[in-house]
Amino acid sequence: MRKGGPHLVIAMSVIFVITSSWLVSASTQSIPEQLGLTAAIRWALQHNRDLAIAYNETEIALAKTAYTAVTCPTINFSATILDFAGDIDDIKLRDSTIQVQLQTRVDITENGRIDLTVPLTLRGDLKTASINTDIRNMLKPSISFTQKMLTPVKAERPASPSTPVSSLIAAQQKLVLDVAHAYYTLVKLLDHVELKSREYEIAREKLEMVKELEKPEVEIVRADTQVDTAYQSLLEAQETLRRAQLDFADLLAVPDAVISLEIEDNALTVEHERSDWTQLGVVESTAVQDAIYRLALAQANLADFLRDHKWDMTLASSYQPRTGANAIGYEFRASISVKRSLFPEDEPYRLAELELAVEKGELNVERAILRAERDVDTAYRKIETAKNRIRNLEERLVDASDGLEREKRRFQAGLSTALSTKELALMVRSIEVDLQHAEYDHVLAMWELYALTGMLSTKVGIGVGL
Repeated sequence: MRKGGPHLVIAMSVIFVITSSWLVSASTQSIPEQLGLTAAIRWALQHNRDLAIAYNETEIALAKTAYTAVTCPTINFSATILDFAGDIDDIKLRDSTIQVQLQTRVDITENGRIDLTVPLTLRGDLKTASINTDIRNMLKPSISFTQKMLTPVKAERPASPSTPVSSLIAAQQKLVLDVAHAYYTLVKLLDHVELKSREYEIAREKLEMVKELEKPEVEIVRADTQVDTAYQSLLEAQETLRRAQLDFADLLAVPDAVISLEIEDNALTVEHERSDWTQLGVVESTAVQDAIYRLALAQANLADFLRDHKWDMTLASSYQPRTGANAIGYEFRASISVKRSLFPEDEPYRLAELELAVEKGELNVERAILRAERDVDTAYRKIETAKNRIRNLEERLVDASDGLEREKRRFQAGLSTALSTKELALMVRSIEVDLQHAEYDHVLAMWELYALTGMLSTKVGIGVGL
């Protein structure tokens, strides 16, 4: 049995130490001594390592989008040695060829292209160790043109709703909500540790009182058990707070620092009716946008299949000047080819697959809209629940405060004990803490609603800086 247990001294200021040794090199700046939620968010947006990677990925993606590939030629190098076995003098026994070929391709239409080939060929006789240096024999350029004919016009494809900038904004918005949740979790846990500390002190006073009054041993054991329970609860609350501090440090990417949390009013107002919020949530939902995009792709694929006549007609032509000692002029060829597969492998099933894909896409759009509406409705209900809880706790706090004043007067009149007054004061403080936490929950519910409707970036003042 522990008689009273160790006495814990806990500073109940809103100060804690963030320990995160692996983040020491994350930033050379020092974190502000007073850190409110707005300052914490701005710090995280500037120093969070995951978001920094997202910024770099966005810059690369935008650069890829803006980059226009230049048609670059291809160089092919080949060497050939031809060797015949024989003793007849009029047969060339050995022949060698070294060829460097420059090729380039230009797409002039969706289904047409021009290919230019400029070969430089060095031909020599290994038997006589001679090389033909006639430029007319060495250089034989050619140009060819290919164009598909009677190709059906393809259905227009929609642009993807997911862009590098939209993905970055989503990452920023997620970080803002994560910081807000972590911030208010810390504030709640600090209050929780305070209450547990006071409960522990009161339990110790109760134990001392029953000892002084020489109560039966069973009451002493019961009081000592209450002290031990309060002590364990306090240790658990402190450990939970420690883990939350590390999570908060991870989001802010700060080195070891002592931070004083500054409580500020971050409440947002409900500026629309529920139906307006629902409509905004559906419009801004990335899941709905993605489902609509995939449905449009499925519809375009079906339209292309129905337009396709399955015939493939290609017009091809080539031009090559004649070169050599006695060659003058050019060579021009033109051809047209028409083909059609008589028994396509997947054609009997392809139409059914494409129609099913469209039907599935329509169902996915309906479900995505329904989920978006439910998410907004849930967030709106959380706001209303928080408001009702705030009103209820405000009424309870008034009644409890009046009761505490009456208890103090009873104590002054000698009709009550100091311990009873402390217990009632702890109950009043507990209601005050519950009221503060309900207000925090209201703020978070509002922020979640603004996030669902795409308005959080504007309200909090975050934007893409590239």
